[in-house]
Amino acid sequence: MPPTSVMIADREPVALDLLNRLVRSFADFCVTGVFSDALNLRAAVDCSPPDLAIVDPWLDGITHACQSFTNAHPRVRVIFLDRSFQTYQLKRAFACGAQAYLTKKDALIDFEASLRLLAAGEQTRLRSIVSHVHKYCTLNPGLLTIREVEVMRHLAANLTLRASAQCLGTSEAVVQNIHAQLLRKLQLHQKRAVT
Repeated sequence: MPPTSVMIADREPVALDLLNRLVRSFADFCVTGVFSDALNLRAAVDCSPPDLAIVDPWLDGITHACQSFTNAHPRVRVIFLDRSFQTYQLKRAFACGAQAYLTKKDALIDFEASLRLLAAGEQTRLRSIVSHVHKYCTLNPGLLTIREVEVMRHLAANLTLRASAQCLGTSEAVVQNIHAQLLRKLQLHQKRAVT
């Protein structure tokens, strides 16, 4: 099986260091391009689409570039790699078609595991943000209820609404309502944004 090709657009040394450690540790990843701006990344993706495109959400024009190449090359998995968890950037990532939102504070093993799932075509959007949302809620008490966090964890574990309801000892309709509350509180207006 050929290695997973990765392109990155990021100016921060910590992101490049994380990627270099990943490539050195796991031979099945191959960096095919490193860019400091969105335009060059977009041109490179159009010429030779990678399996994964890791982008810094703070780069000028990155949202437009991601929307452009995700529409043109649907097999390219886009990952927003942010400095720290921020709900605004999380929403922006989903709006432009990103499959994951990770932070530069993630441990190498978590970063590697997330990249493997994404390269395999997994929908890891929620899985990749559960811990960050949990940390954010810890810093902002009262944002999510305990029950909402439990439902989010079940969705991250790929449980159906019915299975989640059984685990929680409640009805499927209640879990569906909690899911709707999660969407509203996290300001994610589409179901696919959290599943």
